[in-house]
Amino acid sequence: FISILLSSYYNNTVGLEGVEMKKILVLSDTHGDLDMTKRILQKHQDADMRIHLGDVGFDLHEISSCCIVKGNHDHTSHLPMERIFQIEDRRLLCLHGNLFDEETVQEVFAMKNISSDELMELCMRILYTKLKNHAKEKHCDIVLFGHTHHQCCKELDGVLLINPGSICLGTPHNGYAIVCIDQDDVKVRLLQC
Repeated sequence: FISILLSSYYNNTVGLEGVEMKKILVLSDTHGDLDMTKRILQKHQDADMRIHLGDVGFDLHEISSCCIVKGNHDHTSHLPMERIFQIEDRRLLCLHGNLFDEETVQEVFAMKNISSDELMELCMRILYTKLKNHAKEKHCDIVLFGHTHHQCCKELDGVLLINPGSICLGTPHNGYAIVCIDQDDVKVRLLQC
């Protein structure tokens, strides 16, 4: 069973009880590509839940079936910065991923002798650590985030970090994710568009 806790940046919380959950469709960084977004939503009609991690780029009513968090290119004030979902034995923290941009950049600039080849890897490593720590503060064991346009699925100190990528501006390819939760078992598929 699922109980959903919706938590905004200002810590407002609403609970819903009694929905069985299996399959979650996760999108991010659609940046106005409504056609591809609709194709993915149509292809995965069987998803029990749809989450969009921000940077939508078109009218939100077009994806009214999705739970949406605000991205750095979303110019609406009514979207929450974060949402937390309790699904069976797992707590999912959903956010765009840009909350730590300034801190990450400052940490990288403070380091000496970093080659350009190491720069992106270092930025990602710092971001992943910040996301992991933020999740632990919120008592979450899964983080769904976007912003980097780079698909990833990795566990860090007991926290599973999942980035579905971007459906139109992905690096190295465009993509999205399917997350299946069955009690404490989590299966993640990173898919290409």
